Amino acid sequence: FDNARIYKKMLNDIKLAQKSDGSLPDVAPDFWRYYSDNMTWPGVMLLITDMLYTQTGDFSAVCETYPVMHKWLLYMKERFMTADYILNKDSYGDWCAPPLTIEEGRGISANQKFPSPLISTAYYYHFTNMMADYALLQGKYEDVTYYRGLGEKLKRAFNNTYFNSDGYYGNGELTANLLPVYFGMVPAQDFDRVFKYVINTIEVKNKGHLSTGVIGTQWLMRTLTRYGRTDVALKIANQKTYPGWGYMIENGATTIWELWNGNTAAPDMNSQNHVMMVGDLMVWYYECLAGIKASKDKPGFKKIIMSPEFIKGLDFVNASHHALTGLIKSEWKREKGKIYWKVSIPANTSAEIYF
Repeated sequence: FDNARIYKKMLNDIKLAQKSDGSLPDVAPDFWRYYSDNMTWPGVMLLITDMLYTQTGDFSAVCETYPVMHKWLLYMKERFMTADYILNKDSYGDWCAPPLTIEEGRGISANQKFPSPLISTAYYYHFTNMMADYALLQGKYEDVTYYRGLGEKLKRAFNNTYFNSDGYYGNGELTANLLPVYFGMVPAQDFDRVFKYVINTIEVKNKGHLSTGVIGTQWLMRTLTRYGRTDVALKIANQKTYPGWGYMIENGATTIWELWNGNTAAPDMNSQNHVMMVGDLMVWYYECLAGIKASKDKPGFKKIIMSPEFIKGLDFVNASHHALTGLIKSEWKREKGKIYWKVSIPANTSAEIYF
């Protein structure tokens, strides 16, 4: 579908919606005038820029968007960052997190905000790392120093404010702990305890289910896989009981619901075709299960990283991706105690193959 063009248009829409003071709306084009000074919704600008550059090699996306991103981050810092480097402004929290039980959410509107400075501070830190990388690509070395230094102050403040001596962040929500793990905010000496807490939350407290909204679900599967627990990710993906994607299918869904409890929630905000809850799942299918991933040092799939998870409980994966460089294929199957893996890459590209 050549969807790179519509993502490029989205970046331009965000750019055109920026006010002179640097503020950005939650929705662009800014039809509803939602300038809530939220961290996560306008921050999609950085994520789309990264996706476009990595997936297509479009360096212009970085150059054209960088001034907008820089101006917005300065705006947020000057108005909402405390002297202790906590970004004290978030509008939505972990939007549309699932009610504890399916009955608990019956007839209840999901249009409820639970602002979280923990989330906004974690995201600001993540964005400083991304901006440092963008600055380095453009040779803006003073900006690299600025963002690296700011990031260290944010990380220190985040840990001083939100880390508990019992080995978890915030009030113990899954999302509050996934973000510092994936964003690299956890001190080395505490990492094993925090990651163990994440696993325990999923396996024991949630009985093998997720408990994340839009924000947490975006990082859930990749975090588990990055740190060696693809088995837990697969368990989540295979669940047919609430909450999860399988529960939607078991209850007649042919598209992704807006809400994990979309069959019982109040109808005022309850789309039955709302891709946001797919979150990390599609990325996980291609990059982790199939092992098709673009390299950061040669973006646009000029160099391909192929490192699939040959996970027990999964007998085969068959995936293909139409990159700008051509068709990439990864097909593996488990048969009679052996794994057969077939790889195909386009002409004029290279791949790193991991066994």
